[in-house]
Amino acid sequence: MLKSPSFQSRSLPYIITFLLLMLWLAMVYRSSLNRFPSHVHAWTQSDRYALTIGYLDNGFGLFKPSTPNLWPKYPPETMPEKLEGITKADLPITEYLAAKLMKLTGIRQAVFHRGLNLLFSIAGLMLLFALMLRMKAALPMAWLAVSFALLSPVYAYYLDGFIPGIPAMGITLAVYYFFYRYSETGKTSLFAFSIGLITLAALIRPPMLMALPALALVSTFNFGRKNIGKVLLISVVGLTIFGLFQLHNHHLAANYGSLFISRLMPAGSFAELLELMLQSIGNWKLEYFSYVQYLVMVFAVLLLLIFRRSLPNTPRFALLIAASMHLAAATAYFVVMAKQFPDHDYYFLESFFLPLVLITAVGLSLPQANNMFRKLMFGLVFVLTTWLMADAALASREKRYTTQPWDMTETTRRLFEGSAQWLDEKGIARDAKVLVLDSYTTNVPLLLMERKGFTVINTTRENLQISLDLPFDYVAVANRSLPADVLRNLPQLSAWLVPVANNGRIGLYRLNRNDSPKQLSALIVPSMVELIPTVPDSIDIDDDTEFFELARMPFTSLENMRALAFEAMAKAHTSPVKDLHLVVDISNDGGNVFYDSFRLDPFFEESRSLSFVGAYINLPLFEKPGAMLKCYLWNAGRNHIILKNPLVEIMHFENLKTHKQ
Repeated sequence: MLKSPSFQSRSLPYIITFLLLMLWLAMVYRSSLNRFPSHVHAWTQSDRYALTIGYLDNGFGLFKPSTPNLWPKYPPETMPEKLEGITKADLPITEYLAAKLMKLTGIRQAVFHRGLNLLFSIAGLMLLFALMLRMKAALPMAWLAVSFALLSPVYAYYLDGFIPGIPAMGITLAVYYFFYRYSETGKTSLFAFSIGLITLAALIRPPMLMALPALALVSTFNFGRKNIGKVLLISVVGLTIFGLFQLHNHHLAANYGSLFISRLMPAGSFAELLELMLQSIGNWKLEYFSYVQYLVMVFAVLLLLIFRRSLPNTPRFALLIAASMHLAAATAYFVVMAKQFPDHDYYFLESFFLPLVLITAVGLSLPQANNMFRKLMFGLVFVLTTWLMADAALASREKRYTTQPWDMTETTRRLFEGSAQWLDEKGIARDAKVLVLDSYTTNVPLLLMERKGFTVINTTRENLQISLDLPFDYVAVANRSLPADVLRNLPQLSAWLVPVANNGRIGLYRLNRNDSPKQLSALIVPSMVELIPTVPDSIDIDDDTEFFELARMPFTSLENMRALAFEAMAKAHTSPVKDLHLVVDISNDGGNVFYDSFRLDPFFEESRSLSFVGAYINLPLFEKPGAMLKCYLWNAGRNHIILKNPLVEIMHFENLKTHKQ
């Protein structure tokens, strides 16, 4: 009589898989686990993190989420009397649990939010592995299916991030595992459990609902009429719960507004749809999957074709059909949300990714390792492909965490980093409301200041004027944004802003509409101003001049923060003015060690009257012997402009030591 495998032998593959996953997480995610939302799609991720902080600061009403931003991006027709930051949102389970952990430990850090997303991910991947073993997959093929999902560049990036699609996906992998068990046994309780889980996943992220009709239809036709009533009833219950939550969300949006998009964004025509599809593929094709992963998918499809005769009337076939229907629903989702896909890679994660993983998994489960040669070959395929996939995922992750000059969301994060402690030191109450001008995101500055308030993202004259009527106590503006994005659009603020404090990166102000106009240096209030005396009183830059040097001086390291400021009155004889920059370049014998530029052409309107031009550039802190600082105008657009009374100043800020670069 044959003995059944022992518990130890049956559990050993799961233990090994879990340990391998934990080893990968320890190597890759250890350094980022407590990182504030940053880099690719930090705006969206910070808004989800803001929900966590909302629960922590405003109470734990699960169905009444809020953020520090008191003015929603999509306001209701009538604003409530009391501004609390309440917003419509997909069910914030991860955010709620992370806030509970913060409350329990007294630690206000991103590690809990990121850590919970990782836990959901690991649970889902372990159930994917369990699904492969239930399909009698060879062990190396089961591991390959897991590594295929884990090492998708886009999935590897968001795995420890903040988007709700990650926990929703982990739950949906559990859904398909229990659906497969239902396909094996026909037990209605397993189907009910699957529908319960997919309903939860859809509440967290609505696109996951696409799996529910797929599972219901496959179950109806796969098991005949004997259980069709129960299947339909359970499915209707799931859809009803989902619908009731959407009604609640509609109520929140109608009464409090929403921070998150809540409308369809389809293409206007078939031609536009095709263009958006090509843009999405062009932007993200090697972020969705690496080249080797596309080869693995092709290999899996070939296996499905080779073994096609063994598939019908099997649980594998039910899973394959359900995943294929899920894929078709994802295609429909792309049609109705097409305008989001070219710029938002996580929309692919929440639609196409999971059914493609499942279809690939079914294909990989088919060949059996029934002799030593096959075992060795499958093992070699697993090791080689996983190595290549890991290399691509790590390269993509490193690239995504590299700060680019155009990434103003990351620039904003760096400017406001440490601002909570600074405001505390300046005696600014924790319940003070702060209006942040030129914020670039809805919540990042408020989260970093640990204060509630309002943000103005598009600093048009109209938006700035509207914001000044909000119930705030202080105005915060990044020094870099003050001249070009704030004063340029509403010059009256040079009089109305009354400086309270400045840390060299951001300024804090009171608003007084009766105050007098001030120069840039008076608004920023440095501890000392070093005027560069070599700048002439009037500068005439004609269209033959590409570079005009304003200053050249030795650059020596100081511990306290410094910045270069430029201001002048300007008149253009070119219309429109384009590609005009103020450049700061620091070089030594080894070459360039620092470069930054500031666009000046936005200051020049159609009018040729004399107008204000200004710029502010933070200088680095480093030890570079023999370094020389050069400041010049780069007239790349070959404009003709005249500058009157230009000033170039080096501003010093005391007691603001930062880490040297």
